Amino acid sequence: MSRRTIIAMTKDEWAQKYWSDLTEEPDFQRKKFSKSLTKYHNVLFPEPMTGSRVYVPCCGKTLDMIYLADMGHEVIGVEYAKNAVEAFHEDNSLTFTTEDVKDGPFVLYRTKEKNIKIYQGDVYSMTAEICGQFDAVFDRSSYGAIDPVTRTTYCGVIRSLMKAGGRILMETLYYDTSLACPPPHSVTKEEIVNDFTHFNVSTLEVYDEDKGWWADIVDEYQCTISMLQLK
Repeated sequence: MSRRTIIAMTKDEWAQKYWSDLTEEPDFQRKKFSKSLTKYHNVLFPEPMTGSRVYVPCCGKTLDMIYLADMGHEVIGVEYAKNAVEAFHEDNSLTFTTEDVKDGPFVLYRTKEKNIKIYQGDVYSMTAEICGQFDAVFDRSSYGAIDPVTRTTYCGVIRSLMKAGGRILMETLYYDTSLACPPPHSVTKEEIVNDFTHFNVSTLEVYDEDKGWWADIVDEYQCTISMLQLK
C-alpha cells in the first residue's frame, strides 16, 4: 500500500472532505451502534445506569447518540460541521429547534423526540459554563482523529467538563505508520496516559482488524478500547 500524504486536517478541511457531499457516507460512519459502547455500557455507567449526562465530542451524525438516549441518558454532542448535525436529524426522522448560544461560538440543536442536544461549533471552545459537566464521555476515535499538536488543549477541555470520578470510554487505532499517514492517527496507550494525566487509564480490549471503517488506510490495524476514570 502506498503511503498517504495527508498529515493533518483543519476543522474546515475535515468538514469539507467528509460532510460537504451528503450523498456519500464518510468511511467512519457506522450503520449500527458501536460494539464497544453496547458491550461496555455497564462499565461506562456503573451507577446509576440511567439518568447520567454523557458527552460525545466530534459526534458527526453517529447513531451512538440515539443508543445512549434510548438507554435513558442525557446526551450532549458537539460537532463542527453543520451538515452533519442536520443530516443526523434527517437520517433518523428527528426534528429540532435551534438557538444561538450567548456564552460561546455555538448554535444549539435541540432534538425534539429524544434527550439529545448538539452544539454546532468548535470542540476546543466548549466550556462547562456552556454545557455543564458530565458523568461520562464516549470518545469514538475523536482523540485519534484530531491533530496531535492540539491534544493537550483537547484533553484540557475534556477534563474541565468531567464531574468527579467521571469516566471516558475511548476507541483508538494503532497501525504501522511506515505504511500510511493520518488521519486517523495511530495512538499508543503511552500517549493516552501522558495526555490524560488526571485520569487512571485501563485497557478493556485489544483486537486486530483486517477490514473495517478505515481499511482503505492500512491493510491491518489494531483497535484498542480503553476506560479512563478521573482521579
